[in-house]
Amino acid sequence: MPAKKAVPAPESAVKRAAHKQQQTDNFRKAIAANKAEKKKLKATAYLRGLRYSREYRAKEAKLVTLRRQAKTHGNYFAEEKPKVAVVMRIRGIAKVAPKQRKVLQLLRLRQIFNCVLVKMNKPMEN
Repeated sequence: MPAKKAVPAPESAVKRAAHKQQQTDNFRKAIAANKAEKKKLKATAYLRGLRYSREYRAKEAKLVTLRRQAKTHGNYFAEEKPKVAVVMRIRGIAKVAPKQRKVLQLLRLRQIFNCVLVKMNKPMEN
């Protein structure tokens, strides 16, 4: 019996397989690059966090020493006031007095549970 000759695969199937292989390789390279980038970002975030924690600890220690100095010299230490406040609307529009309603408008608090950051100054404290 004569040996059967292998039928070549259609050209479109060969191209499709080559394209699929190329996509798979590109995808794997992208995943590896993404993984390395994430690792580098994690490391920088960790170092940044360490730097911030050192800064906060130093700030707290400085406040403690200033309080102690004021106490030893018979003075008072004025604590630092907050610079920003978070303002949230927790009531609807029903039964809100006109003046308070205007204040809410000025603060751009038109809907219930809207929230804004406000710089603290004398008028805002009152």
